[in-house]
Amino acid sequence: MKYLKVSIVIPAYNEEDRITGRLDDLRKTLIGKYGSDVRLIIVDDNSTDNTVKVVNRYAKKYGQIEVLSDGTGGGKGYALIKGFGYVCNDPPDIIGFVDADTSYSGTELIKLINSMNKEKADGAIASRYLKGSKSTGEKRTITRYIASRSYNAMVNFLFRFNYRDTQAGAKVFQGKAICSILNQMHLSDMCFDINLLCELKLRNFKVIEVPVICKVINNGTKVDVSSEMPKMFIVTLCYKITRTGINKYIPNKWKGYVYNKLKGRKSAMVVTKSAAPNVALIRESTE
Repeated sequence: MKYLKVSIVIPAYNEEDRITGRLDDLRKTLIGKYGSDVRLIIVDDNSTDNTVKVVNRYAKKYGQIEVLSDGTGGGKGYALIKGFGYVCNDPPDIIGFVDADTSYSGTELIKLINSMNKEKADGAIASRYLKGSKSTGEKRTITRYIASRSYNAMVNFLFRFNYRDTQAGAKVFQGKAICSILNQMHLSDMCFDINLLCELKLRNFKVIEVPVICKVINNGTKVDVSSEMPKMFIVTLCYKITRTGINKYIPNKWKGYVYNKLKGRKSAMVVTKSAAPNVALIRESTE
C-alpha cells in the first residue's frame, strides 16, 4: 500500500531552543522520503518564549510546515487533540505525533510507518523497552525509569494492554482510525496516550509496538516527575472508572471537580456519552 499523505502533529511549549533541530530533522528524514505529501503541524501550547516566531519563520520558507497557536495552555494532550482535529478536516492516510525535541528521529517515524504497513496494522507505537530498542545520549534518571515502569504496569493491568511502553513520544496511525475516535479523546494531559490506545482497542483497531532508538534528553524536559506522576496515576484510575458500570453512580460534577483539581485548573468540565453504551467520558469545556 502506498501512503499518499502523512501528517505529523508536534505539541510545543517553550521550545524555541529545540524546535529548529526537530524541524530540520523531519525535513531531512520524513520529508526527504515522502516528499510534498508530508505536513508538519506544530501546535503551540501557549508558549511564553519565541517558539511561535521560530516556527513561523520555517513555515514561511517551507509550505509543508504549519503552526497552530493555542492560548489555553491545555497541556500536551490538548495540543494533540487540537492538531488531530485540524488534520481530520482533510484526513490524510497517516496521522502521527512526535515530541518537539529530537529524542526520536524522523528515521524512527519512518520505521513505524514501514512496520505498520508490513503488519497491516492500524497503528504503530514506539517502544523503549522491547528487544531491539536502544537508548543513546544522556542516562535516564532512576526516578523517571521507576515511574515509567510502574505506570506501565498499572495501565496494562487496568486496560488489559500488552504494551511495554505506552508513553513513548512517537506514534503513527492510519488516518481513518484516529479520525474515527476523535470525539472520544478527552484526557488533555500526559494520560492522553492511554485515552488514545483504549479507544482504539475498544474498536478493535490493531496497534503494534516497535523497538526504536531513543536519544535520552534530560535537559529542557517540561515534565516534573515528582508532581506529575501521582496525578497521572489518579487520572488514569478515574478514566478507568468511566469505562465501567460504576460510572453511572458517580455525579458528573464530582468527576469534573476532581479532574480540574488535579490539573490545577478552573475550567468547567463537560460529561458526554461515548459510542460505548452506559459510559460517560470527561471532556474539558473551553467555553
